[in-house]
Amino acid sequence: MSEERIIYAVSDGSYSDYGVIAIFEDEQKAEAFREWHRYDCVEEFPLNPELPAMRPGWNLYQFSMDRSGDTEHMQLLHEPASTEHKTEIDYHPTHYYIESHLWCVVVARDEQHAVKITNEKRAQLIAMNKWPADSGNSV
Repeated sequence: MSEERIIYAVSDGSYSDYGVIAIFEDEQKAEAFREWHRYDCVEEFPLNPELPAMRPGWNLYQFSMDRSGDTEHMQLLHEPASTEHKTEIDYHPTHYYIESHLWCVVVARDEQHAVKITNEKRAQLIAMNKWPADSGNSV
């Protein structure tokens, strides 16, 4: 594995006023730029960091939820893995599909958390009329 490269971001402001002004490969150039323009700070970031397989303590759950919020078919699909055992699902972990039930794959701390995440999605779909009460087909 190659050595991790660091980039230096000159930033200014805070909260909604925060922004990255410029990015440098050289820390001294970033600092000189910051001082010249009187920006707030220089921040360090890894360039192209490795993605973790999954957050420690989180798991992948698959189940269905009906329109009223009742769940069925809860399955633990994937326990936390090391970065050496990444799968495609690790990068796109939350999926939903609607038929008569909302079928989902969710990354969560436990079953209760997975249900909470999906219940929020269920409420959003109903409010946006993307899950009609008479749905029997995929939407």
